[in-house]
Amino acid sequence: MSVRGIEIHNGEVVFPEGMPQTLHIGTETTPLTQGEAGQIVISAVINAIALGGDVEAGAFIVNATISMTGSPRALYAKMDIEAGVVVTGYTRGAFIETNINALGESTSYWSVLKLDMWADATAIVNQLSAIYLSNYVQVQPIYRYTFLDVRENAAVTVDCFAYVGIGAAADITNLFVLPSLKTAWSHATPPPGAVVGRIAVEVGGVQRYIGLYN
Repeated sequence: MSVRGIEIHNGEVVFPEGMPQTLHIGTETTPLTQGEAGQIVISAVINAIALGGDVEAGAFIVNATISMTGSPRALYAKMDIEAGVVVTGYTRGAFIETNINALGESTSYWSVLKLDMWADATAIVNQLSAIYLSNYVQVQPIYRYTFLDVRENAAVTVDCFAYVGIGAAADITNLFVLPSLKTAWSHATPPPGAVVGRIAVEVGGVQRYIGLYN
């Protein structure tokens, strides 16, 4: 039985079962040459006009259906600056943006990024991190090095920097784990001097304060 090629039906591009399942638009070793400034290699722009349901401009799903050795990734993004090349603008591994324009309305949660994890009660998990950030920077930046750069640039009041919601049936042992002493924290005695400032926190719905010592 012969294998059929790529088919196009009413705007759908179909890759039939049995044919090679890789679509190359250049590779890391032999990339495409940019043809024009501001070039977009792949673009998916959709007007959501359906009366209901979810609309996704791109869906990337990997189902691990057999036991395997390897690291499945549903989405992989990489940005390289080659040796000796100077980039004067922002460099991003991934850039995600969401906007609400004039008189637009979001009646549920509005977020630029949502990460969701789910594990069955009988699943086996060794170590879990909802967000895993691992840097290997061998040069000290000229201006500043931060793990998180969080900013609000309008005139609104921010309710809190981080909301930690632990379910009623769950618990949390430590808010932070600082495994070794560093310049930024210490448990040394004697205690510090007088309280000269505070950081406001809310615990169990009650306003409390962390003292700042001189």
